[in-house]
Parts: sequence; C-alpha cells; structure tokens
Amino acid sequence: MNTTKSLASLPVNPLDRITLTAFDRLRAEAAISRGEYIADLMLEAMNAVRNLFGSVKGARLDPAG
Repeated sequence: MNTTKSLASLPVNPLDRITLTAFDRLRAEAAISRGEYIADLMLEAMNAVRNLFGSVKGARLDPAG
C-alpha cells in the first residue's frame, strides 16, 4: 500500500485559511454559529418526530374505531 504524507496540515479553524478583517471574521464566526444552531435544531426535531412515530408504531390505526 502506497501512502503519501500531507505536505501541509489544515488549520483547526477553516477561517484561518483566508485573510479577513476583524469585523469580517466576527461576522463569519457568527454565521457559522447560527448554522450550527439551526443544524442542531433540525436534528432535535428529526429525533422528536422519529420518537413520536416510534411510539405510534405499535398502536393500531383503525379508521372504524
């Protein structure tokens, strides 16, 4: 197996790869934080729906009552 070594390691923060003013960096970090927050909300909502339908899965839905 032939493996190659990376010539440069990526920075921990992707924003470190580009030149930004202090204000632009603050705006970019805020946008990233908002995106992460929205993603967390979406995951929580999906888990709530999954749990809801998981608990209904065993119940019989009979239109006749």
